[in-house]
Amino acid sequence: MAASLLPVRQALRQALGVDISPPTIWRWVTRGSRGARLDVTKVGKRLFCSEEAVQRFIMGQQQGAAAAAPAVERSPEETETLKRAGLLRD
Repeated sequence: MAASLLPVRQALRQALGVDISPPTIWRWVTRGSRGARLDVTKVGKRLFCSEEAVQRFIMGQQQGAAAAAPAVERSPEETETLKRAGLLRD
């Protein structure tokens, strides 16, 4: 089954729950962010993408951010506190 295309702004709003500005969308399409680019299809003068393309973009950003982040050393007590607060996964 083919993925359904939505206007880019609508697809991003559905996935992220916020409205993204046109300059930000253009930057994500042309230059990307954290090593990930938003895949779009141009129909006439309008840009469209699928929900799957938005999810790939989000995952790509997270992977790029994780690769660029320095390693964090925590004490066992700090680690346990963060886990109890739900801020750190096993």
